[in-house]
Amino acid sequence: MKLLPTLLITGVAALFGGSVSAQHPLSTREADNLTAFAKMYGYVRFFHPSDEASSISWDNFAVYGSQEVLKAKSNLELIQSLNQLFKPIAPAAVVYGGKEPGLPSIIPPDPFSYKVIAWQHKGVKLPNLGGKDNTYKSIRINRPLPLENDAADYLATYQGLDAQALQGKEFRYSGWLKVLSNEGGQGLLWIRVDKANGMGFFNNMADHPATENTWKQFSITGRIDADGQSLFLGSMLQGKGKVWFDGLKLEVREGDNWKEIPLKNAGFENHGDKHAPADWSFSSQASNYQIACVAEDAKEGKSSLLISSLAPAQSGILAQPLFAAYPQPGEYIRQTLIPGVSCTVPLALYGNSERTYPMADSMALSLLRVALNAQSPLISGDSLSTRLGAIVVSYSILRHFFPYWEDVAEKPDQWLHDGLIQAAAAKSADDFTHTLEWITASLNDGHIYVQRAGETPVHYPKVIFTRADGKIAVAAVLDENLKGTLQPGDVVTSVDGHPVEAYLTDLKKYISGSPQHKEYRGINKLGAGAPDSKLSLGILRDGKAFTVTAVRMANAQQHYRDTKRTSSMGWLQPGIFYIDLDREPMDSIRAHIQEIASAKSLICDLRGYPNSNHGLLQYLIKRKENAHWMFVPENSRPDFNGTTYAEIGWNLTPKLPHIKGKVFFLIDSRAISYAESYMGYVQDEHLATIIGAPTVGTNGNINIINLPGNYSFTFTGMLVKNHDGSKHHLRGIVPNVAVTPTLAGLAAGKDEILEKALQLATQK
Repeated sequence: MKLLPTLLITGVAALFGGSVSAQHPLSTREADNLTAFAKMYGYVRFFHPSDEASSISWDNFAVYGSQEVLKAKSNLELIQSLNQLFKPIAPAAVVYGGKEPGLPSIIPPDPFSYKVIAWQHKGVKLPNLGGKDNTYKSIRINRPLPLENDAADYLATYQGLDAQALQGKEFRYSGWLKVLSNEGGQGLLWIRVDKANGMGFFNNMADHPATENTWKQFSITGRIDADGQSLFLGSMLQGKGKVWFDGLKLEVREGDNWKEIPLKNAGFENHGDKHAPADWSFSSQASNYQIACVAEDAKEGKSSLLISSLAPAQSGILAQPLFAAYPQPGEYIRQTLIPGVSCTVPLALYGNSERTYPMADSMALSLLRVALNAQSPLISGDSLSTRLGAIVVSYSILRHFFPYWEDVAEKPDQWLHDGLIQAAAAKSADDFTHTLEWITASLNDGHIYVQRAGETPVHYPKVIFTRADGKIAVAAVLDENLKGTLQPGDVVTSVDGHPVEAYLTDLKKYISGSPQHKEYRGINKLGAGAPDSKLSLGILRDGKAFTVTAVRMANAQQHYRDTKRTSSMGWLQPGIFYIDLDREPMDSIRAHIQEIASAKSLICDLRGYPNSNHGLLQYLIKRKENAHWMFVPENSRPDFNGTTYAEIGWNLTPKLPHIKGKVFFLIDSRAISYAESYMGYVQDEHLATIIGAPTVGTNGNINIINLPGNYSFTFTGMLVKNHDGSKHHLRGIVPNVAVTPTLAGLAAGKDEILEKALQLATQK
């Protein structure tokens, strides 16, 4: 191995630094240092168009930079630290105190052989969002575009077995996994049972993926369907990064013992051409990945399986402007980062086919990359620098691309400060999940959901709660073991010994969105907890108080289905046709369109999420419409300076037969996003009487922020208004006829919103 010169070894060691873990209350000095770094990070990452800045891992840079600037004891040391961090990737940018110094030249010796390079963002294209038709795009004008294709964002291996001899048996599928990823990549095992008439058991570890750079054993347990015909299993890398697999094993229970079912090449000791694993098939369409048996660091035997993502190929096509306006050379960001520390950052550079000008110091850039690569195995939510880096990344994206700051009580800089303070105070990786929930709750965006890959998923009792007559009450009991004890209409007074209203108030502090959304999601989460754990409910019925114990047995998907219990599509009464838009696809609706059009009254239930069936609107409208109600921000400068908007609508045209009868739409605070796009037409085109409770007031395509430490959260990336240009955000769709549940109605098993629609439908 070639040795680095002593000077470089010393430099690299200094770059690595040390990562403080656990809690670390921030001093005012440290908070100021991090604030300055976070602002500079956003300016350079998203608005400075150098090739060097586009070549690094920005997640690792956020972690490493946070760690480095903590060391500064004065503004002078901070300025030195920031320049050392950013010079290798932004050689024309400067950080300084006092008067702006002379700036590095950005004019090459022969500018006529160069093109102008500048960023443009339509929304913002973040690394995890792929696909040719994505609404959000980010480009550097006149730099090569990555080659877009229809390849999957995963690679899976598989082999098949005959399941007939295993029917009805309990099984365990296990293996060793290790993951290295800076961009949220996940390692997964998967197993599927196929029946004669469709798919049976399926699990792909989506609720507990492998994410850590150390060998750990994972398993999937379940039962093979009694009518299972075939069984397929394998391994998978989801997203970008590398994942190693070894020692895969399938077992079935025989009495008190586990019996191994042999798999071919389960230890990946045998390989064919190009080291591809023998006896395993894999998805050949996944051209963004490579697969090989490798001898490095095998868990068992001599080799393991490595699946790794490839850097996207360049198309050779230079990016053309997404919209008219973009910066020219000579335009700069000039901002105060904190009092006494300022920056000047070019918004545009010159570039040729080889590089942008000026070039950074290649040795300094190499050293920085070494330091950033060294961060990968250290990144964890248990580490202070990881948590601070996650706040830096979150702020830099939200500050420049979240379109609803006017509806946030805090200014962006205060939001950043609060996030840094709370991140430093977090006690652990799990605790930091709650920190992210708390800090994002203030954004009032109902699309925000915080996750950490690998965390234990919550489960719910098979009991549904709602608010009725101002009290928290039982809406439905789906657990057969509780049906003799708990009844709809029972008032809930406590949850695990906590007064229910106080408990709900605390839950809402970690939920983002409108008041009606916080209320709905908070009530929905009252029973959430560890899988198969017990929940104690204080209950009041007819003046008598008692306690009921429920078991949290339903996962999130089952729980959502449990909250949606409605009638099938068809005639409720003579002349009254009903459609559950959460359930019915457009093909099913279209098959009944003659009946629907002939009905005296049509009731459309949108207390949920439409099943890709907004085509129904075309049978309700009478004229072609071209309303623009979605607005995608167009930015080439930071801080929403000079923002324009691309205006979008659905541009619907009428279809026959036209629905002529009375039409009623049922809504409540389960209706969000796409459901509100749907209801926007119903409301603004006056297509129906709307009955129920207000919708969430959150609409627009989501974007996804992946953070260091395998955290992520979604947010709304575009503005949405009502068709007349008035405000939709937080207000939602307000019903013409307000109906909310009552305790008496719940006890009697009534759907009071539907009953109100039936009452109005039968009125003369």
